[in-house]
Amino acid sequence: MGIPVTPIAKRGLLDQIALKSLRSLFKQNSVDVIHVHNGRTAMLAAIAHRLAGRGHCVSTQHFITPTRVNRKGFTAVLSRMAHGWVASHTDRFIAVSRAVERGMAERDDGQPGRIFIIPNGIADFDSSSIVPASKIREELGIGPATPLIVAATRLAPEKAVDSLVDAMAQLRTKHPTACCVIAGEGSERAVLASRIEHLGLGESVRLLGFRDDVASLIAACDVFVLPSVNEPFGLVLLEAMALSRPVVSTAAGGPLEIVEEASTGLLVAPRRPDSLADAIGRLLSDRAAAQEMGRRGRLHFEKHYTAGAMAAATAAVYRRAVAGDENH
Repeated sequence: MGIPVTPIAKRGLLDQIALKSLRSLFKQNSVDVIHVHNGRTAMLAAIAHRLAGRGHCVSTQHFITPTRVNRKGFTAVLSRMAHGWVASHTDRFIAVSRAVERGMAERDDGQPGRIFIIPNGIADFDSSSIVPASKIREELGIGPATPLIVAATRLAPEKAVDSLVDAMAQLRTKHPTACCVIAGEGSERAVLASRIEHLGLGESVRLLGFRDDVASLIAACDVFVLPSVNEPFGLVLLEAMALSRPVVSTAAGGPLEIVEEASTGLLVAPRRPDSLADAIGRLLSDRAAAQEMGRRGRLHFEKHYTAGAMAAATAAVYRRAVAGDENH
């Protein structure tokens, strides 16, 4: 696209080479703003900004509870001091959801008036990149009339995929032919596989592992599910809505802000397999309502969650950082 790129390899917490490169970018007026996305890069950018004596830093927070919050003892004290210094040398902060902003406020991360909520956005899908549902179902060995539930997530404890497995055990009493496929890898794979076997769900729930065709899987499903315990945002929900799929998600964190209850999808309490099964069952039993939710979800995505909308809002934050406008 003709955009200049400066690769900067970062080694360890305070890589002197990376720090020198960032300082030079500021010092030589090559850049006005450096936008960072984690603690280590935030520290490097803040130090480089201070050493150069010019430029601005913008930092995006992607988590409700960052890992550093769980540190103890002297390490925790040092961490708080370091993050406090970095925050004082950061011009603007971006939170990807109101849930993330609340977490920042509770930790006193970022000064009031300097935090902006900018939801994640995604580029729309090129229809030519989506594999037809018939081919996906054929590959999976699932008939065209079989109710298909799809989840795409890391197999990690906080994603609560076990709740979806348990929900499928309950769902099959009313929808015995329903099939759930779960795309993703993670530390919980062995535990989940054992649970599936223990519940006798070998024909109903499948762990697909890593897939590079997640969009096609979602496009082929009847219901998309995100069962996380606490989700900072839930980017995959945008993908499902962009593909006009009805969604079922937990009412926790970002999904509360993304999903319009009973309009673009259904929200249930975390760790409630019975509620999850009921919500999925409702959409499978009323295909017309599910289709309408998918249509509304697509409109909701177009209005609020495009990559263009995110880029425009982010550019506005850059301009405010450069202008030093403390009132906006």
